[in-house]
Amino acid sequence: MPKSSQNSLIEDEMPALIEGLKCIRGKRQQAHHFVWFLLVCTVLTLFISIGQASLVPIGITLFALLINALVLQLYSNEEMFTLRRIGEYHDVRSIPVLMDTFFENEFPDRMYIPVLSALNKILPQVTSSDNEAFTPNHRELLHSLFLRYHDQKLNTSLIAKNHAYYRLQIEISDKLCYSLRLGALHALVQVGNEETARALKRFLQQRYRSDTQVRLQQRALTSLFELEKRLEREKDAKTLLRASSYTEDLLLRSSYTQPAEPPKTLLRPAQVRPESED
Repeated sequence: MPKSSQNSLIEDEMPALIEGLKCIRGKRQQAHHFVWFLLVCTVLTLFISIGQASLVPIGITLFALLINALVLQLYSNEEMFTLRRIGEYHDVRSIPVLMDTFFENEFPDRMYIPVLSALNKILPQVTSSDNEAFTPNHRELLHSLFLRYHDQKLNTSLIAKNHAYYRLQIEISDKLCYSLRLGALHALVQVGNEETARALKRFLQQRYRSDTQVRLQQRALTSLFELEKRLEREKDAKTLLRASSYTEDLLLRSSYTQPAEPPKTLLRPAQVRPESED
């Protein structure tokens, strides 16, 4: 497919895909919550069935639970399919929804491999103009992708706080891991903040024996300089745009300083010395 037509297709389809993914994700979350509700109902109807010596109540509840489980699986499959389609376009606009996937809890591990592969292609395309699309959670995830992904596994307290720690303990190739960390580092230079600078400094202070980690420290040092320059430029821009403390009245007010000489003597006529007579 020609590049121009492919870009046109991305511009037309990507917003619809992202909105569709959000809609499917909401339905899947509701179905997931309903499964837990039906599980509680199953336990209650079990006692009712025992008391009434009838299997009808527990049978009805189990049937409803089965139907809901099937619906949940259908939503999950549809969401995974949409995620794969979004990831195939390698569009920067898809980064937020791709990263949000890591904060979900209901997916099998196999769905995270294509998401990681898509992020590996997209993160190097991030520019500073994409800053508004990244939430604090997204930046923390980028920190984790670069700082904590030690050759094969991601181990981060951030993900543990969001109950998705095991979702990121995924075996991937060393090549993909290294490339993914470089992509995360590039994105952090473009959209990182002061916390990113502090995290990179802590990373540089650590001692590593792995050649991979040493190379990443060298890249991190260069990236830290670039990040600090960008943050300094943004700080200067905000300073220049700040309103002045001087007001128009202050700048245009009349002076009240009194002249050293009385006003009458300021414009006194000049005294002409008479010419000497011959």
